[in-house]
Amino acid sequence: MIHAGREAVDTAGIARLHGLSTDQARRVRPWAQPGHPDKITSGGRGKGQPDLWDLAQARAYATGQPVPDLPAGAALGSPGDPDDLFDRNECAAFAEIETKTWTDYKVPGSVDICGRLHWSRRVVESFKAEREERAQTHRPGGRPPGRTESKPRAEIAREIRELVASGETNVAEIARRVGVAYSTAMSHVKTVTQEQR
Repeated sequence: MIHAGREAVDTAGIARLHGLSTDQARRVRPWAQPGHPDKITSGGRGKGQPDLWDLAQARAYATGQPVPDLPAGAALGSPGDPDDLFDRNECAAFAEIETKTWTDYKVPGSVDICGRLHWSRRVVESFKAEREERAQTHRPGGRPPGRTESKPRAEIAREIRELVASGETNVAEIARRVGVAYSTAMSHVKTVTQEQR
């Protein structure tokens, strides 16, 4: 989490704070030295997932000053600053979905911090609330539990026969009126027309 009003720095920024080139910093690894502040990012590294540190803490360490504590942080879902930023791992964990799913949703409102996308507490909590609301109002498709068929096949065949006998030839209209899929209506219409030959 990046606290509201705080800045973050990546390995290139750590290198600059120590007066090192990026290659030198990769060899020396100042972020792995004893006493260096912990990273503020969650999860593993990967494409688009650079490690980040709090700039004020990293700067204090690089200049030999006492490393200040981070502000008391509130986890997602508990009261906190709406402008606190969370990476995709933290967002996914709060939304109770896989990290890849969060990434695939392409949730709007992201902020790029040193090449790592973050979302504000406001955005993440709103996303979860909307998702939960959709889940409560969603009516799943398919057959009701315990039903093997939504409409008995014999009834479907009878209704389609009657429509074809009355002169209806538009398969889409037949499907709509009987309440079946287009492919189901087409199959029955073919059967009826073959029987009439």
